[in-house]
Amino acid sequence: MPRVNLDDDVFAAIQQRAEPLVDDVNSVLRRVLANGDSGGASAPRAPGPAAPMPGRAAPGSILSEREYEVPILLELMERGGSGHATEVTDAVGERLADRLTDLDKGNLDSGEVRWRNRTQFTRLTLRKRGLLKGNSPRGIWELTDEGWKVARAAQKEGA
Repeated sequence: MPRVNLDDDVFAAIQQRAEPLVDDVNSVLRRVLANGDSGGASAPRAPGPAAPMPGRAAPGSILSEREYEVPILLELMERGGSGHATEVTDAVGERLADRLTDLDKGNLDSGEVRWRNRTQFTRLTLRKRGLLKGNSPRGIWELTDEGWKVARAAQKEGA
């Protein structure tokens, strides 16, 4: 299989078009080429429901990544601001158990359970937003000062 080196700006454009935990570089490029996408991530699509790519969950058939955010933050807050990744992931699964769909509970092609994978990916999103520390020891998730603020606000809202 040929190897391709991508410039940083090209890789960033691919990332903007990727669906977290679902896409890889090839699936994004296939979709872009099939749609004739020459714009940004918000380029218009054909009207009507979007047909999922092979191996992708249809929109609305799985819990959105956003719904994992508050449970992660609250779990870390209740643990004093940090926790082991596996323990936090397990606890998030318990918090979301009544909302997870059958697809969320199913396995991805990699063999990993979808909701566990999405929890891990959401952690990366929270880190990029500055709510979780990026320099924590391996396997440990930690709230930043901003993460504490957001977690406390979510707790007050009764999330």
